[in-house]
Amino acid sequence: MDPRHPTGPALSRVRTRAVVAIVLAVVAMLVLQGPPVSSAPVASAATAEVDPSQDVPSLPQECIRYAIIPPVPVACHLTPYRAKRPTVVLWGDSHAWQYIPAVRNAAIARGANLTAFVLGGCPPVKVPIDRAPRNPKSCATNNYLAMKYVMRLQRGDQDVRVLLGSHWAGYRRAARESTIGPLAPLFGYDETTQGKVELFESSAAALFPALGRVGVDVDVIGQTATVPRVTLPCTRGEDPYSCDVLRARAIYDEDETEAWLRERMQDLAGTPRLIDVNSAYCGQVMCRGIQDGIHTFYDDLHLSATRTSTLTRFFTPSMRALR
Repeated sequence: MDPRHPTGPALSRVRTRAVVAIVLAVVAMLVLQGPPVSSAPVASAATAEVDPSQDVPSLPQECIRYAIIPPVPVACHLTPYRAKRPTVVLWGDSHAWQYIPAVRNAAIARGANLTAFVLGGCPPVKVPIDRAPRNPKSCATNNYLAMKYVMRLQRGDQDVRVLLGSHWAGYRRAARESTIGPLAPLFGYDETTQGKVELFESSAAALFPALGRVGVDVDVIGQTATVPRVTLPCTRGEDPYSCDVLRARAIYDEDETEAWLRERMQDLAGTPRLIDVNSAYCGQVMCRGIQDGIHTFYDDLHLSATRTSTLTRFFTPSMRALR
């Protein structure tokens, strides 16, 4: 696996060229991807100072071990930990990891601890907590450690708030596409990926009432725009993809995914917030590949760290809610 690209469902995206573009577009329509994308370049944009293909969150070396995202489950302390301060727990897969710059900025401004349980290709799900999973490197272990950590803090004197993040739409789409037989390998659904999809299907929704029973405050990061699988060639750059894309393609199943999340959030305690950052780089019709001289994407599935560092304001209300 290329360490620059955290794992997740439907990893592959094929750029179109000549006849191949037509073939892939037909396949895309057959699997209900929606209308073809138009990737018109933005009118003008400055070149970002950071190499966008290397623009990832900075984490302590003890968390990442010379990778870019923790390769094994670990409680990653992203601010100096102080026992008397409130604590924010960032929990999820690489779609939670990508927001570390923004969440860390907000936590530092609030004077809060920030601990992350983020593992590539590992959705936040409910797992048994009566004993640790057998495999210490597994997705189940990441979720086990996160839940035990949250439960311990919730029982103590520190205020704690959870931020859940995941490629919600990607897993839900993968659950549908992985059942279509011979076409499944085209979208990268190997045995490992299908196992993660099945885990999401069986246990993601169950996490919400489980957290509700713990009584912890939880905010949920909504589905983030990504680069569609099928795009036109982009003269502004394709690594990362730097042209504009249709919002309907960049935020797959946007309304349905939001409705699914809001229904799940009814099982949480208190007044949970759904955090939607897409307005920072998407209009009603298009999502911008470059905005204010900053590349939106790091790779096809993730925002750049420079972009997410500008999104602190979306997480500030979660920090203000801490006691």
